[in-house]
Amino acid sequence: MKPSKPTNSGTDSSLRAPRKISCPAELREFQRVMAAALFRPLTRAASREELAVDMARFEWAQVAFYGPSKAPISPDNILDTPPSKLRLALQPYLSLLELGYAVDDFLMAVKKRQSNVLRGEASNAVDSGPTARARRKRIRPPKREKVYLVVHHHDNMLYYRRLDPEAFAILSALNRGVTVEDAASSL
Repeated sequence: MKPSKPTNSGTDSSLRAPRKISCPAELREFQRVMAAALFRPLTRAASREELAVDMARFEWAQVAFYGPSKAPISPDNILDTPPSKLRLALQPYLSLLELGYAVDDFLMAVKKRQSNVLRGEASNAVDSGPTARARRKRIRPPKREKVYLVVHHHDNMLYYRRLDPEAFAILSALNRGVTVEDAASSL
């Protein structure tokens, strides 16, 4: 193994005293360059972390069951109770997610790509499988976008659907235990 070169020797030409900034324009340029160098990687890392957290929350909602189902409500119970006193609860297997990224679309793109690759490998037809270029095509991560999802299970099947912000707000309010009247008036 070669011995390493000392980096802070007097002969190292890369260690120079910083240049003096002589005018406000040079100072602004220095600040711009430093801000770009220091804060851009932090922003990218933070957005990747937020995307990873959103994806983990979405995946957890797909596998998590929070207990037995609640008894269904009969129409008579709803008709006999005024909205100011009526409280509805969501089933425990239903999850509401407010996300900063469209992870549902991203997951569908990943699954579609995986199924195309698997279908092509299982086929003995020469031209029916995806080309090598299609297999290597990179799936872009989703851009920042406010997405409201409901994830639920029924008969051992997984379902998820996007909600309007208003529907999400009403369901969230009902999930917190407010009355139907208060949930509807919170919009």
